[in-house]
Amino acid sequence: MTTIKSKFFLLLFLAAVAYMAWVCVSPFPRPAALVGLSHQAIAAQLGQTDAEAHDKFVRWRRDRGPGSWTLDTDAPDTGDAKACAFRLRLSLWTPLGYVPVYTNEWNDLSCGA
Repeated sequence: MTTIKSKFFLLLFLAAVAYMAWVCVSPFPRPAALVGLSHQAIAAQLGQTDAEAHDKFVRWRRDRGPGSWTLDTDAPDTGDAKACAFRLRLSLWTPLGYVPVYTNEWNDLSCGA
């Protein structure tokens, strides 16, 4: 009986670890590979942007269980092929108070030069 309980709890623990790994792995491509691309090229790779209206950035959002991944770029949504993404910010958010758990930012200062 004890072995059945210990196997059950081991299986439960492994399932919880796998679920958290799924939540903590970004559904977006590496932002370093997207920096310097035009906004149109990024939108072609990532699809539709977030429905929320933002003045200074464009956001893509993917929900994963209790977490929510966002990828923000400061490139304007003008349709201009030369408007490249000079800054990308990747964040993992929690549902409690919408606090970022992880944030990383990539910059390409040569963009548009």
